[in-house]
Amino acid sequence: MAHEWKIPDDIKPYCERQPSTPPTPPTLPTLPTLTTPTPPTCTSGKTSICDIILSPVFKQCHDVIPQQPFFEACKFDVCHMPNISIGCSSLEAYAVRCAAAGVCIDWRKSTNGTCELTCPKTKVYKACGSTIQPTCNSRYNDKYVHSCQGAQMTRDFVCDSFMEGCFCPEGTILFNTFSDTCVRDCGCTGTDGKPKQFGETWYSNCQKCTCNADTLSVQCEPVKCPPQEIVTCKKYGEVLVNETVDCCQINTCVPKPVCVHNNTEYTLGEFWSPPSDRCVKYECTKTKQPVHRCGIQIGMPSVPSRGLCPCR
Repeated sequence: MAHEWKIPDDIKPYCERQPSTPPTPPTLPTLPTLTTPTPPTCTSGKTSICDIILSPVFKQCHDVIPQQPFFEACKFDVCHMPNISIGCSSLEAYAVRCAAAGVCIDWRKSTNGTCELTCPKTKVYKACGSTIQPTCNSRYNDKYVHSCQGAQMTRDFVCDSFMEGCFCPEGTILFNTFSDTCVRDCGCTGTDGKPKQFGETWYSNCQKCTCNADTLSVQCEPVKCPPQEIVTCKKYGEVLVNETVDCCQINTCVPKPVCVHNNTEYTLGEFWSPPSDRCVKYECTKTKQPVHRCGIQIGMPSVPSRGLCPCR
């Protein structure tokens, strides 16, 4: 609003508003005629997967959940996307809504493999499996499975609902809720977190552990080692070493990691020259046989080097 608060000033005549002629409106360019794009053609064969929603496969759910919105969504997807399997999402969404309403639909086998669901080798596909699956975890079973069994008379929604997915085969039970492992008997849980059958024995941290069928628990005891043998190293250049093998200590003789030349020991990588001939150089390496070249001779641990070559 500052430009509205003015006073006459002869020094600043430019502050007075000058009459101006209205500007000539610019000539607008001619816009091209817009044409409505022709929607892509969609053959009936391409939408055949969507027809499953209207087929007798979903007939039990038609009176419960309206099928037309899912059918139209399916047709739109398959007509505008190159991959026909995009229609599987509409069928799956409709089946999920049906399941939530208490109607189980086994629809995937009607798609001729287009919407197949692959399960891990330890599980099998079920169109209507329980949302609460018993496991080998007794606390989980007490909190969810047993509580649901007591709530069946009240038709509790969570307990009474089902879903499609991968489940343990008949005669097996899920080991825990965070793995795909199915077992016939719950047995025990090993120190590695994996299931162990009754009577099974394994080793962990130098202990022998067994899944006891009587106590239904893991029982471990230290590994029993045989008495150590008295070992004397008799070969030249060998030293006595104490090693741990399968949790038990044993004494064994191993070559000393040095080179011996003229009764003098040299460590690996060390160079030396004999006092009588400074133009010859030795190196202690791990090679099985001495390697020679003029001016340098390379020896091996515990074996004297021989065959000097003349220095040029």
